[in-house]
Amino acid sequence: MRSLLLLTCILFSLALLSQKDRSAINGKQIVYLDIFWKPTKDSTEAFYKRYTYYEQGVNLYPMGQCGGHNWKLKGKTNDDLTISLLDGEYTWTTKKGILSSIHVFDKGEYVSCKEYYKNGQVHQFFDYTKKWEGQEHSWHVTIYDKNGKVRSEYYMKKDANGKWPRMRG
Repeated sequence: MRSLLLLTCILFSLALLSQKDRSAINGKQIVYLDIFWKPTKDSTEAFYKRYTYYEQGVNLYPMGQCGGHNWKLKGKTNDDLTISLLDGEYTWTTKKGILSSIHVFDKGEYVSCKEYYKNGQVHQFFDYTKKWEGQEHSWHVTIYDKNGKVRSEYYMKKDANGKWPRMRG
């Protein structure tokens, strides 16, 4: 009986140790995505994958508006049953054929993302190649009005408190 109790305690302790503390996740990670680009923890449900970076459990390159029910995706995919690493340009259109967003990746790394108004004008442009004062994991954002005029421009960078202040530049 004692050995059964001891074995149970050991197995329980190992199970607790094997669970990842999300706040401790740092560095480059693979994110698995379902057919609509929603993150999934189960790689058997994944159709796509990409890379992102975490700092204290926070995804530094989150994805904006992507696929919805009956939306269409145009872009490079694998013809076999393997999970596609996002690479190149991917265009999402709504079920009514309205352009929603264009995402550009380079071997799984985010390059840029444009989100569109229903009238076809660019709403937001995220340029992950432009860095705030050369700082890693920062990016440039341009916001447009519905007529295509620039409303604001700023950089995004996570600060020491885990907040995302807008940095003018």
